[in-house]
Amino acid sequence: MTRAAGYAAAVAALEAIEARGRALMAEGWVPTERVDFSPLYAARASVRRLQPHTLLWRVTLAAGGVVAVETRDRSDFVSDASDATVIVGAFAEVPHRDPLRPKCREVAAGADREVMVQLPAAREETHLAAVERLCDANGWEGATIARDGERWEP
Repeated sequence: MTRAAGYAAAVAALEAIEARGRALMAEGWVPTERVDFSPLYAARASVRRLQPHTLLWRVTLAAGGVVAVETRDRSDFVSDASDATVIVGAFAEVPHRDPLRPKCREVAAGADREVMVQLPAAREETHLAAVERLCDANGWEGATIARDGERWEP
């Protein structure tokens, strides 16, 4: 199985577990300390381990020209006493190998909320917000932003 296929399977498993939890909560079920959350935690860890490291974007400027932009998750520690991290947003940057010399090379955008793992749609939305902030910081008015793939390894 390829990493992309493994990632898709892990996302599907996580979505199924979360959908089942939402359905139970809608029926009035209240979690207790006897509930085993390990399948949920394992699914989240699997998605996080298998997701692409970097999302690639193509920004077409209104004045002509194309800029390659890379985004990656922005993480922070849950607490000073833990090694666990949460995703708090995304970074967007114009790689140094790009011939364009922008005023601003890197920006960060915050996520709607801190989460252990973001599902693909929410992750892409957070990363797109970072690309939009990068465009604003450089004065690239009227730029068109499009996904251009992903890079699986750092």
